[in-house]
Amino acid sequence: MKRTSYIAWIVVALAVCAYTAVAYFALMVAQERQDRGILAVDMQQASVRQASTARLRALVASTIAQRQTLDGFIPSDVLSVAELIQGAGKSAGVALKVSNAKSEDSVRASSDVRSLHAIGFAVQAQGSFPSLMQALAILETLPIATSVQRFEIQRTSAIGEMASATSWHLDVYIRVLSTIPVSS
Repeated sequence: MKRTSYIAWIVVALAVCAYTAVAYFALMVAQERQDRGILAVDMQQASVRQASTARLRALVASTIAQRQTLDGFIPSDVLSVAELIQGAGKSAGVALKVSNAKSEDSVRASSDVRSLHAIGFAVQAQGSFPSLMQALAILETLPIATSVQRFEIQRTSAIGEMASATSWHLDVYIRVLSTIPVSS
């Protein structure tokens, strides 16, 4: 009987070894499947990145002429911006006086992109209320990157003049974003 018990123990040991081998093989197959899935996702993401980069480069290459045309619309110096502001006053029938241009902060998006510089302009005008409001509306919609930071309108009238001769005074501070390098 001892011989059968040895054979039984040997068969049990072989069965445990076989079960361990099958479990190890199944684990290796599952790990290989997971690695292939991760590799497929990585390859797909790399393909999408390459396609996106290729589209972006093609877009940049195809818009060179349009970007150069747009650069021609942007004033190339501070004096041109001041003249544009004064021209807005002429359109409204008011003489706008640019009394100060001050360099503010500069913004750099990345090392490959030109810096954007903020230039502040102090502007004054004298005239009727409707013409000053029209000038202010034109200043808010200039064809360059501007924003009216603050404005003040005051009623002024000379002593001894009639009430119909009342005029108004406008003080405006305009911030212009440009690629114009300005030293402070």
